[in-house]
Amino acid sequence: MPETRAPTEGYCMLYADYFADDPLHDDVIFRRHFRMSRKLFLKITEYLGEYDDYIRLKRDVVDTLGFTSIQKCTVSLRLLAYGIPADTQDDYLRMEESTAIDCMYRFCRAIVAMFGDQYLRTPTAEDTARIMAQNAKRGFPGSHNDINVLQCSNVFAKLVEGTAPPVNYEINSHVYNKGYYLADMASIQDGRPL
Repeated sequence: MPETRAPTEGYCMLYADYFADDPLHDDVIFRRHFRMSRKLFLKITEYLGEYDDYIRLKRDVVDTLGFTSIQKCTVSLRLLAYGIPADTQDDYLRMEESTAIDCMYRFCRAIVAMFGDQYLRTPTAEDTARIMAQNAKRGFPGSHNDINVLQCSNVFAKLVEGTAPPVNYEINSHVYNKGYYLADMASIQDGRPL
C-alpha cells in the first residue's frame, strides 16, 4: 500500500510534541517515552545520520521530501523499546510498515557499527565495580535481574565458565568476590522452567 500522506505531516506533529522550543511534552515525559534525554536522542540521531545516508532527510526521485532522521530514529526506538508492530506508526509518524521496518534495521546496524565497541561489549572489571558502586549508593533497588535473562547473558555465561570479572562487595561485614544472583527456588525444586 503506497504512503498516501506526506511524511512532513508526521514530522510536524512529532516536532510540536517533543522537539519544539516549547514542546507539548516536557523533559520528564520525553525521558519516559524515549527512555533517554532529548539531548542524547538528538546526539545519537546526528551521529547515525553522519554514519548512514539513509537516516538523513532527503528528497526522493520526484523531489518530494522524505522522512527526517528524527522520525526514522523515533520509529526505530518505538519498535525496539515497546515491541510494537511496525504498522502502528502510520497514523502518528505517517510511516508505512515497510518503511518503519527498513528504518529499524538501518538504525540497529548503525548503532552496532558506531557504538558497539564501547557500549555493546562484555563489561570489564572496572565497569562492574563502577556499576556496583552506583547501585550501592542507591541501596540496590532494581539491580536484581531475572535468571531467565541471565541465562542468555554474556555476563552469566562468563560467570559459569569462571572467566567473569571479579565483583567485590560487602554484606554484613562479609566480603564477597563473585556476583550475587537471585533465583526462585520453588521453581527449581518443582522442576518448572525458570
